[in-house]
Amino acid sequence: MRKRLFITLALVLMVGIFAGAMFGCNKDKAQAYAFSNNREIYAFSIVSGLELALDNNLVGAKATQSEFDNMVDSIHSYLPSFEGFLGNENLIIPQEVQSDKAEYAKLMNVNYTDMVGNSHNYKIYYNETVPSQNNRPWEDEDDDEIETHIEGIIILNGNTYNLVGNKEIENDETEIEFQIQVDADKRIEIKQETENNEQEFEYSLYYGSNLAYSTSIGIEVKNGQIEFETEYESQNQNMELEVKQDRNNANRFYVEYEINKKEYRITIDKQLNGSDVKYTYTMDNYSTTKTA
Repeated sequence: MRKRLFITLALVLMVGIFAGAMFGCNKDKAQAYAFSNNREIYAFSIVSGLELALDNNLVGAKATQSEFDNMVDSIHSYLPSFEGFLGNENLIIPQEVQSDKAEYAKLMNVNYTDMVGNSHNYKIYYNETVPSQNNRPWEDEDDDEIETHIEGIIILNGNTYNLVGNKEIENDETEIEFQIQVDADKRIEIKQETENNEQEFEYSLYYGSNLAYSTSIGIEVKNGQIEFETEYESQNQNMELEVKQDRNNANRFYVEYEINKKEYRITIDKQLNGSDVKYTYTMDNYSTTKTA
């Protein structure tokens, strides 16, 4: 099964734990995907955000299938990410190499394969500094409670995108914000927050000063059970999705799906046959099967 970022991904999107803090700290040892370091969380945020901004199918797409099939399509695109979190899989592993641009101290190479098998190479050049300390470079061993500023560029398929961001760490709470300028009029804003057993990514796409849509993805451990939630909102549509795994059956999932204030509940059964994986979606009298 190909690993996909949360939205196209659609995400990747969409969620890990900052600095290697595992969700498996409670008595039931519920476990979700964890980032090992700053580089991984930066790469995840930046790649997922830009992939989302460059996916023109997310805005203005018109459904041609039945209401149930449309719901299944949406859910199916998020399910591999949810399972990835449950299995603690590495969705993106950046490689830090020597920067070949004098104006940027750091360079990350990130290779990402999209849902149709196309490979993309991201080169993320950036400086991370501490404004309160005369803009000196930030290092991994710095104090936990600190604010930093991030500035750089992203090179993808020969195109260059400007990147700015800020990070704030205080006690058990981490907040990171990135802004990527896609073109003169289009930008994507990314916010990531980690606190205790909960993490959330929020993506907002703007054309000038107008918000085209926003989407968020979060994972939280409640009573030892991992819950995956996502919300998408535009001028024409509001969608919320919550996925839970059955406590007694690792191959069964329950989905609460709300679209434009209509609520639905769907059951997903996963069938394994060697390397083949199938998912059967059931709601009332409707049923359909999809492959991984």
